[in-house]
Amino acid sequence: MELKLFDPLYDESVEETLSSALRQIEDKQYTASLHAVGITNVLEMAITFDGKRVWIKTKEQPL
Repeated sequence: MELKLFDPLYDESVEETLSSALRQIEDKQYTASLHAVGITNVLEMAITFDGKRVWIKTKEQPL
């Protein structure tokens, strides 16, 4: 899971922020230790927020 603050002055869109969070999960190999111990199905989750508004995007990583 990766949390990101959405800043409309800095970020182009909510979708871009969510995609960036999912890329970070992949780039930093957050799920590698799970796969190393035999977990074969992982749900990656990106959460971005702006005040009380929250957006979530998920990506399933089956092996």
